[in-house]
Amino acid sequence: TSQSDAEILAFFARAAGTRTCGRFAAGQLERPLQRAVPVAPTRWRAWLAAAVALWSLREVAPTVAQAQAPAEWRARYGGGPVPATPPAPQPAAHAVPEAALPLVLRGVVTDFANKEGLPGVTVLLKGTTIGTSTNQDGTFELVVPTEMAAQASLPVAVSSIGYVTQLHSVATAAVASPLAFQLQADRMEFVGGIVMGAMVMPRVLPPAPWHPRRFYNWGKYWVMRPFRSR
Repeated sequence: TSQSDAEILAFFARAAGTRTCGRFAAGQLERPLQRAVPVAPTRWRAWLAAAVALWSLREVAPTVAQAQAPAEWRARYGGGPVPATPPAPQPAAHAVPEAALPLVLRGVVTDFANKEGLPGVTVLLKGTTIGTSTNQDGTFELVVPTEMAAQASLPVAVSSIGYVTQLHSVATAAVASPLAFQLQADRMEFVGGIVMGAMVMPRVLPPAPWHPRRFYNWGKYWVMRPFRSR
């Protein structure tokens, strides 16, 4: 009762020439058994499947970049002398002129004694509030403002706690190469700023006229006067 017509016909074909017993439902009796007929695909479904396949290939296939062929330069005669050399290539429209690039001071600050990098050192453009601090390894980068980039030299002050402050004049033409500063320890600062000198004792003022000591000295003078030798 759970088999379809095609399955029942297939069973009868295998059991041909033998006696067969089975149980059938009421809807399977008194009617011809139907064979399964494969349904041919319609034309529009075939076209749809072909279109989907082509679209998938178009999305997956990589795009091939085409290189631009260099233009060949040929001298053209226009009534005048023909140039012997090709014209100089024009700069690209997106190229940034060199003068527009910012001027950056780069370098390192080390200790004069052990040659190790000093972190936290202040590198300042003298006379301005533009400065920076060195990194953990003593390196620094300082962007020079546009109005100072045209100067021939830049005054740079290098200072740190416990070291002698240095003032350098860095040539603008030598900014491209890294700078190297060496700070020396400030010995006077280690002393603590103690000034040795003579101790000044406070001045002792005489007692006031109404002080009891005044009356004591006055009475002692007149009582002891007769006993003093002349």
